Formats: sequence, structure tokens, C-alpha cells
Amino acid sequence: MIVRTRQENSGNVFNFYGHGDLFGRENILNIKKLNTGVHRMFNSIVVNGFEVSSPTLISTYGLRQKKIDLEFATNSDTINAIAENILDEFKAPKLEMEIETTTETAKGLSLFDLVSIDYPYRRKPADDNPLPTYGLSVYGTAVYPFIQGNMKINPSLAFKVIGFQEKPKGYTTVVKLRQRGISVSDGLLANVATLYGSAIYGESAYQLNADRISPDRINVYGGGLYGTVIYRT
Repeated sequence: MIVRTRQENSGNVFNFYGHGDLFGRENILNIKKLNTGVHRMFNSIVVNGFEVSSPTLISTYGLRQKKIDLEFATNSDTINAIAENILDEFKAPKLEMEIETTTETAKGLSLFDLVSIDYPYRRKPADDNPLPTYGLSVYGTAVYPFIQGNMKINPSLAFKVIGFQEKPKGYTTVVKLRQRGISVSDGLLANVATLYGSAIYGESAYQLNADRISPDRINVYGGGLYGTVIYRT
């Protein structure tokens, strides 16, 4: 048995791509059980009668307490460290989901690897009109496409692998994911990036180094490098 923290692994980020990827890299067969993670959120942890909590998140979401009894833990410093560690991991709601992919695709993944998911809405051309392209379409002539779907996942959100389920009959693997981070707004691959529409006043920060944002991904507010960011078609 190997006991370790839930800290994500260092190294490269594995990329999952949904339908309509510009470079044909689709490797997602299905997405299931997408949820906000509120049901797994505990903003008060009690270990052997010792309590640690987050008053800010309690005032926001109400008290959600988890009590744990550990007979092997008798040292007060150890008990405190265990409680603080569990609180950091579960005090804030984090997105969770399961992605089904081919076993060949998933074979290089390990527990706690970092994952990015590029899953946009589907865009269907209106009638026989081509998809309008930013900078090339003519105002008054180009026709907006139909937007389809009810789920969109931004590739700048950071997830870590927390489990696998093998399906040998269909040669597929279900990868269980949870967004990383210990606060409401820190689960991003670029830690200082501010996503437009999801920034939190007083917590979020502008992207200080625009070169950290990949130019072939969706623009990030405050991090788009003028002349290099490629808009989605």
C-alpha cells in the first residue's frame, strides 16, 4: 500500500478534445456525471473532536460538516494537520465528471495527473451558409451559425485524475476527474488568469504574462496577446 497526498503530479497536461476540434483531435466518447461538486464539499472538519473550518465558505454555502474518528491519531499536532489537509481539499465546491475514452488513449494517464478539457458548444451552419470566420466575414452578408448543446467546458480549467474504471468489452476506459484547487476560483491551468464572466472581485487577478496563454486556445480575458490570439470559428 502506498499512502500519498492528493497533490497533482507535475509535468505535462493531458488534453481531452470534444466535437468539432479544429485539428481533428477528438478523443472524448462520452461525458457523464458532470456536477458542481457541492455534494462533496465540507467547510467544517472534525477529527477526534478537533474542529477546523472556513467561516467565509460557511457563510456562503451554509455549514457542511464532516466528522472523522481516527484511533491511531493521538498527537494533537498530527490531528490538526490531518484536519487542515482534509479541509483544504474539500472546503470549496469543485467540478467533477467522468470522461469515457478509448483504453489506448487513457493508458498513459496516472492518478492525479493534470487534465485539460476543450469541449465547446457545437456550431452548425445556418442553411447552406459557411461558418463565419472572424476577420474574413462581411458584415450584413455573413450568417451566424446555430449553437447547439447545453454543456461547455473551458480548456483553461484544470482537472486532476482521481480514478479509473476499465471496460474491457468495449476497449474503453472511464476517467474520473475533479477540478484542482483549494478555493472557489483557483482551479485554472494558468494560476493568475482571469476568465471573463467568472472573475471574482478581490480574488481574481489579470494575466501578467500573456505568453503563458496558448494562442490556439480560446482567448482568456486579460491574457490575450493582441495579434496572436485565434478566435474560434
